[in-house]
Amino acid sequence: SKKSEAFLETIQNNFLTQHVNFPTHISGTMPDLVITNIPEKVYEIEDCGHIGKSDHNCILISYRNQTRIKETKRLVYNWSRANTDKMKEDLQINWNSEFRDKDANECWNIFHEKYNRTIEENVPKKQITSDKQPLWMTTKLIRQIRKKRRAWTRYK
Repeated sequence: SKKSEAFLETIQNNFLTQHVNFPTHISGTMPDLVITNIPEKVYEIEDCGHIGKSDHNCILISYRNQTRIKETKRLVYNWSRANTDKMKEDLQINWNSEFRDKDANECWNIFHEKYNRTIEENVPKKQITSDKQPLWMTTKLIRQIRKKRRAWTRYK
């Protein structure tokens, strides 16, 4: 079908690998997929047979994963306690004279340095603890999950 062809094309265009190479349904078809973008991380996929009255086989996936310990405490700016009046005062600069005879990169670097210094001097930091995500839920993984969901939405 057109949807199947579009799905296969998406898999190939994104250099994804489908790892299941055995029937996973009682009818002898392969409707259950294990798709990855890093095939070397999956080192074994095993057919564990039927569970209960299911017409699908259970699949056991063994993969290599480097666990990175995610720091749950980090420092962030506490913008609710920022001294915004002092920040406005610090940034009341004659920018025309500051930027005179300078190219765009030099102007950006000057602005960026003054802006960051103003933030460091006027916005206190606070330590927060992130307990909303498990330690293994990295930023990279969250991005990949969003990408997968967008692809699924486009496919439907």
